[in-house]
Amino acid sequence: MPIASTERARWLATNILPLEPQLRSWLRRVTPPGLEVDDLIQESYAKLANLPADSQIVHPKAYLFQIAKRLISAYIRHSTVISIETMAETAQLFVSEVAFTPERILSGRQELERLYDAIARLPGPCRTVFVMRKFDDMDRVPQRGV
Repeated sequence: MPIASTERARWLATNILPLEPQLRSWLRRVTPPGLEVDDLIQESYAKLANLPADSQIVHPKAYLFQIAKRLISAYIRHSTVISIETMAETAQLFVSEVAFTPERILSGRQELERLYDAIARLPGPCRTVFVMRKFDDMDRVPQRGV
């Protein structure tokens, strides 16, 4: 592992370290359970420190936040069990930055179609409960006659 140069260390101290409170605050809101904010920050710093000295980063804040987002994505990809809520919250992180190209639109439609098919294959009562809880925002089914 290459040791960060004095020039790189100076750049990090000037452009990245002042962003830590803002990054920490944002990570507290978006970090999924099982992932530590301090670990994300440390890993982000390590990735920045290992960049070549001649790399030109025009927008340090955006670059730092993008590194943190990718670390969260990698964690989610490699996790064995992730809740639907976590996936939905994480997906919101990337919406504003992703260009809506025809390929991405088609991919999204295909993904949505797979979700519809999976829900349609559920047994009737299970499907009803799932739809009510996830889409109608109902925590429990109302009891009859009570």
